[in-house]
Amino acid sequence: MKIKDFCEKYNACNVVYERAKHYNDMDDFLQNSTHYNDVIWACTRVMTKKERVQFGCWCVRQTWDLLTDKRSRNAIIIGEKYAQGLATDDGLDVAAADAAAAAVACAAADAAYAAGAAGAAGAAGAADAADDADDAAADDADDAAFHVGTYIDTKTNQVEYLRNNFVFNWEG
Repeated sequence: MKIKDFCEKYNACNVVYERAKHYNDMDDFLQNSTHYNDVIWACTRVMTKKERVQFGCWCVRQTWDLLTDKRSRNAIIIGEKYAQGLATDDGLDVAAADAAAAAVACAAADAAYAAGAAGAAGAAGAADAADDADDAAADDADDAAFHVGTYIDTKTNQVEYLRNNFVFNWEG
């Protein structure tokens, strides 16, 4: 499929189109573009649900050591089984809901910690609590970046995985 046709079909923003229009077609774009977020976006437009789940699970596996909650790890395991046809939509939904509950519990714990710190500071501490919660989230993101490597290395690895593990039907 031609770049223009693909971008129109999937409502690509002008920035993506401007960066992609210099390639011959979507295969050329996939194999040669260094705008990795654009490549990932394009690939996920034409991937099946199972393929998107497989890709998402692979991405998480790159930071597996950061997943400390059993529910989150189980969701990835179920997702991998789903991608192989060994788990159902319902099983995937349950695992995803459990992982979401784990994420909410983690966020609530961070917020409770921040609120407790702010409670000692009085009413003016509410803004500090929000800052503390934001700082906790930023620290978590920094930790993730440290464990994964640089952002560009991560994106490079993701695009290489897509290039090497999937065949894309750009005609959709």
